[in-house]
Amino acid sequence: MMNLSDLPLLFDSKQTVVALETPVTERFKILGFVNELAQNLQLSLYFWNTGYSVLQLFNDNQRLISTKYQCISGLNWLLQHPDVPGIFVFEGAISPDILTSMLSQQTEIMLSNLVYDLDANSVPRFLICLENYVELPYSLAPLIPVLVNPLPSAIAITTLVQDLCDCKLTTNSTQQLETLIRTCLGLPLGELEILLKRLSRFTYNLEELIDGLLDYKKE
Repeated sequence: MMNLSDLPLLFDSKQTVVALETPVTERFKILGFVNELAQNLQLSLYFWNTGYSVLQLFNDNQRLISTKYQCISGLNWLLQHPDVPGIFVFEGAISPDILTSMLSQQTEIMLSNLVYDLDANSVPRFLICLENYVELPYSLAPLIPVLVNPLPSAIAITTLVQDLCDCKLTTNSTQQLETLIRTCLGLPLGELEILLKRLSRFTYNLEELIDGLLDYKKE
């Protein structure tokens, strides 16, 4: 299985539809990463899930703003608007059926249609489907690569923790700082950032912050 870092190579090879396994807490981390690709390709970046009735544009301030495009079904919208260029990030569009735990036949057919339509279209369009877990039927497995968003490295966690300490907390204990970093391991970066910001509002030292993290991981 490929990682998120392989996405630029897939786009360069004209792979127009991909699925990405990632927790919902990583939404803006993913959008920030994809936005760099969008800028390189000179394309707009759009986001949609069933909580929105219109497509959302990811702007230069890294915020989502509403567009004029009414959208009830993301996949169907793409099929009906072949003239709109962009990178489209759809969250929950390929969720399995609650009763069968399988992709619905309609979704399966729309996905296969999109693979061929986007590939044949001269208008540059790319689709990224975000899900907590992706299990494609055999018919789609050869057509749509599944990527994973890997857990952050110790270096990335160290940078996040040091930025937090510079802004919120102070410490002279290297050992405590290393303990905090080790405690953070195993959590996605977006989730970790949200959690550390929340905990730092109610803690006054690294020891309390570490305890809060441990309690969270036990839940």
